[in-house]
Amino acid sequence: MINNLLYLHNDPEYEKNSAFMEAIPLNVFTADTVEAACAVFSHHPVHLLLVDQTLHESSGLDFIRRIREKNISTPAIMIISNLDQCNLLETINLNITQCLIKPYSQQNLCRALEIATKKATLCHPLTYTNLNFGYAYDPINKHLTTSEGKTIELCNKEALIIELLLQNDENITSYEMIENIVWQKSFMRVESLRTLIRGIRQKTHKNIITNHNGIGYKLDLKINLPSLDSSTSYLHHQ
Repeated sequence: MINNLLYLHNDPEYEKNSAFMEAIPLNVFTADTVEAACAVFSHHPVHLLLVDQTLHESSGLDFIRRIREKNISTPAIMIISNLDQCNLLETINLNITQCLIKPYSQQNLCRALEIATKKATLCHPLTYTNLNFGYAYDPINKHLTTSEGKTIELCNKEALIIELLLQNDENITSYEMIENIVWQKSFMRVESLRTLIRGIRQKTHKNIITNHNGIGYKLDLKINLPSLDSSTSYLHHQ
């Protein structure tokens, strides 16, 4: 589910936006500095970004640059004061979804959020998925989270294999399929696969991925594990 928005603001419309966003189905984390926003991004699954370009000691683009070093896909809406602030090439390179020019209406903000949400959903058909033992996988940011909200970073192959096992969750995923999808054109050594699975288990729980000898692997899902509480809106200053 796409339900967590990080709002990095230095916006005179902040109070109005906060009141407006309380009425839409999003959990909103707010910050007023780049450092505070990075801290939120590191400790919570963030699915959408709403960023003011003009900040007290930095710029919204500085924040997006830092995020894009590790995450290229989270949709970002940039709030700008005028068109001169919007460097077209930079917004393309940083994968900015949409720019809002001040003053903007709540209708325009809502439309931008709708577009960003659709982009997140289309680019990441997997949803935020609860696994067993209190873990969950966030396909937008490609990391695991604990029930306490702690982030567990994954390497590229670890994220790929988790997504493959999730897409094939009702069946055992064969070694051949793992080699074709995760290793792609490279030869997969059995020991390399075992090392990859061992690494995920060490970061989570030893039984979160089960091995079916001679066949493949299966991910342990917790069907009835409570998901993120989308009824609660987290509006606060960092």
